[in-house]
Amino acid sequence: MRTVIEAVRGRGCVIIASIYGGSAADFRRGSAPSLCIRKMSSNAEIAQRYCRMQLETASHPQIIWQIHAKCAQLVKQAQSHEGGQRRMMLIHAQNLLAELEGSLKVTDELSKGLFYLYDYCYCLLDTPRNEDHDRALHLLSGIRDTLGTLLRKKT
Repeated sequence: MRTVIEAVRGRGCVIIASIYGGSAADFRRGSAPSLCIRKMSSNAEIAQRYCRMQLETASHPQIIWQIHAKCAQLVKQAQSHEGGQRRMMLIHAQNLLAELEGSLKVTDELSKGLFYLYDYCYCLLDTPRNEDHDRALHLLSGIRDTLGTLLRKKT
């Protein structure tokens, strides 16, 4: 069990205090939870920690939406880069698509259609043509926006 208590920002650093506790049996035995205080100095580290906390506290549908959003973001960012950096971003997006495909339970026509869309986008990202990347971005953005609308209506 882990609970983040507080994040305090001051003088260019962030201090995060977390409580790490064990199971209920540990507490019955008298084991006290441990306190971990960590100083984070770089903005990149703070952003990475924030993203990790978002994933750890999100519901399953929100995580699926976040994966779609990240995939679309990577494709869009890749369009403004060249060479190896562009290829790495596209590979990362393909890895996310493969995760979405692998976690999809293909039991009906809707899930089968999503599977084929993911596969199509994966293939589009494997080509060097910008038009194909635009087409994949358009499809991924549409799926992301649809999921976002469904999440808002659900709450």
